[in-house]
Amino acid sequence: MRELYAAALYARESTNHRARPFIDEWMDKHRDGSALIHIDDASDGSRVCRLEQTLNGVQWRTEILHGAPDERAHVTIRIGIRAAATGSIAPLEYEFKSPALVRTLLRELDVYDGEHECHADPVPEVGPSQVGDLVTLMQSDSRRLPVIVVSRTSRGSDLLLDPVELSRQLAGMAHVRVMSTPQSSWTLTDVVGAQLSVYDGALRVYFPSFTPDDDPYRHRLTFPDRISDRTVGQLRSWMGTLAAAAVTEHPARAQLREDRRVAARAAIEGSDVNDLRELLQLYEADNEDLTAHLRDERQRAVDLETDLSRTRAKAEALEEQFKAVKHRGRPVGPVDAAEPATVADAVDRIEELAETTWYAGKVELTDGAIMSARGFASYKKPGELLRATQAVMEAGALVHHDHLGEPPADFFARRGFGYGAQPSPHLKVDEATSPDQCLRIYWDVDDDTRTWTITSIGPHA
Repeated sequence: MRELYAAALYARESTNHRARPFIDEWMDKHRDGSALIHIDDASDGSRVCRLEQTLNGVQWRTEILHGAPDERAHVTIRIGIRAAATGSIAPLEYEFKSPALVRTLLRELDVYDGEHECHADPVPEVGPSQVGDLVTLMQSDSRRLPVIVVSRTSRGSDLLLDPVELSRQLAGMAHVRVMSTPQSSWTLTDVVGAQLSVYDGALRVYFPSFTPDDDPYRHRLTFPDRISDRTVGQLRSWMGTLAAAAVTEHPARAQLREDRRVAARAAIEGSDVNDLRELLQLYEADNEDLTAHLRDERQRAVDLETDLSRTRAKAEALEEQFKAVKHRGRPVGPVDAAEPATVADAVDRIEELAETTWYAGKVELTDGAIMSARGFASYKKPGELLRATQAVMEAGALVHHDHLGEPPADFFARRGFGYGAQPSPHLKVDEATSPDQCLRIYWDVDDDTRTWTITSIGPHA
């Protein structure tokens, strides 16, 4: 049986007696001709409920375990699958969502992760003044669940996924927090550093024991261009696999084993059959071995999933760096086409570049810059105007992603241009020529949003 999902819910005050009606109601909803329900009651009042059904060639098993009635509520829900037909070597095709029972229990019971309350629905978004509370949660020694932080885009303050659906699907497996503004992300960056922050629409998973000194690859970052309508489901599957391996065995299972051992011993002692006693000893030894093996395999699955996540994160980061190196090494897009014949043609291509994914939202072009460029129609090197403007745009985009890796002057020098910082940053394209053929490109820098705004493309004043 391949385990896809697990959630362990611990209450502070509510008892298992309080949880049981909601579990019974959920089980009753699934009593139909295709579902098999089996319930084991342990001697201390704890219970193991199992629901099995076959759908589209896949056998599903959902287990719900809860403790003794008068004890504080401890409920574990597990979901596993296997192929209904044996002997077939083929991938299992399946779809599933987190069980509604988890959200019901979170709403009805006072469920906590260490010192932190767990929620079934979205909590208030994180403003700049609440970032300190978020960091406290991220660094808490008591939490055992990941914290997933969703940022807003720098341009438009948009969310790239549905936070309600994300909260529902990860309920009981993670704490979901949503930044209210881009400024919240910059405030977080001030605390944990750019390499461990999350901004511009990206999403990040902060695992327990987080510190600002951690390896950034340990806390999975999903870049904005990788977020789609499949992201929530992918996160649920990933978190579910990790939880299935990490959630420990519920005490109800151990109590049932002990009850069976007691019953077996009683039967043996009553009949005084030495062979049965030896068989029981062998059974217990085998059971201990299997239990240890299962524990080791679950830990191995956690390690493999963690390594795989880190490898994926590194691969994505390397891909982003490759894009940056590619953009630094040579022009891309319209510049690769034939040289523009006129300044007007060059400006048209600059406007097209500004709307592409690489530059949009990272580098701004003012109307004044476009007008000054078109007004410089006498410039005899339209290809150079296009190349120089894109060099500024490339540098601005790299700064926005914190990938420039060198002073702007060095970046532009390698591209064959000069650089000036006064009265504002500007690119020196031409030197020792007549004023009507001396091009300069000026821009402003917003340090808060890491955005460059090109304000002028025209003759040297």
